[in-house]
Amino acid sequence: MKFLIKIAILSCCIFKANASVHCYSDKCRLILEHKTKSPIKNFSADSLYSLDGTPVNIVTNKNNIIYAGTFAGKVWQLVENNWTQLRGAGPGGSLDGQFVSTINIESNNIYVGTASGYVWKRTQNSWTKLSGSDRAGTLDDSCINSLINVNGALYAGTDKGTVLKYINEVWIPLAGSGYEGTVDSTSIGSLTKDSTGKIYAGTFHGNIWEYLNESWAQIGYAESLGNTSAWVVAVDSSNNLYTGNFGGEFWRYTSEAGSWQQFSGSGSGGSIDNSIIWSIAFMGTTPLVATKNGNVWQYTNNNWEKLNTLDGSMVWSLTVDSFGNLYAGTDSGNVWLFNNGSWQSI
Repeated sequence: MKFLIKIAILSCCIFKANASVHCYSDKCRLILEHKTKSPIKNFSADSLYSLDGTPVNIVTNKNNIIYAGTFAGKVWQLVENNWTQLRGAGPGGSLDGQFVSTINIESNNIYVGTASGYVWKRTQNSWTKLSGSDRAGTLDDSCINSLINVNGALYAGTDKGTVLKYINEVWIPLAGSGYEGTVDSTSIGSLTKDSTGKIYAGTFHGNIWEYLNESWAQIGYAESLGNTSAWVVAVDSSNNLYTGNFGGEFWRYTSEAGSWQQFSGSGSGGSIDNSIIWSIAFMGTTPLVATKNGNVWQYTNNNWEKLNTLDGSMVWSLTVDSFGNLYAGTDSGNVWLFNNGSWQSI
């Protein structure tokens, strides 16, 4: 299974569609730049190799059922080798017309965060908005970058930099020391948890935080972790914490030693391939990463090994099912399965 993304300084990008999207991070802006362009060349909604003609931003799994979210704002489910759209009330069956930024599945419930700033819950074949207290029911008027479920409670990390917990149908901020209660005045790239329920957050500023005793404690510093955005954090089956950053560097934190170790690649500064790490997954304790350069890498025998080539576009997301099958979602709109040493579009 996959273990699961500066408002005062960064300029704010606003994209007008069915709702305004406020972007505080480069990833959000990059995605919105895609949204303003024409559909993917050589791919269409009825293509054998594309779900809906837009990039696949997130791919995840629960009980070996694969789910995908796209830039068109649609959620898809793969059952018996067939993709079925879990239709919402938005344009074309999307949830709210904006891209799907994160998916979390707990028990029989599917939770989805979108760039509109909404969180949606699917039960009994219908979608319900878990409204927040900001503009038009958003959580804090910015993209929902990450969702996790801890001990039955849902948590959200936003592009504005807020982490919120859903309690009794109300979103409660887990206030940090940053601007307006954000963790460190910059976007939350991702959230993850370990088997004890401890929550970790990676931020656009490049810091790593843990939530302990109802407060945020910093355990990773940008200055010592490549001095660039720590966009993704993840935990393996042994509760080791990892982060991948915008510089393509990959780090592991060992709580016993209280220190970070870089798993160096052949790129500059120990980068894996000199491009952003968008996603981390694990086969047991073996790390796999997806990069902006369109590669998937596996760390074995103290070296990074590239798992052949997909479709040449950015790899946005990875997930591994309980059988050890690896799946990837790409910018060209494909979902890929790594099987017998090669990638197969599904």
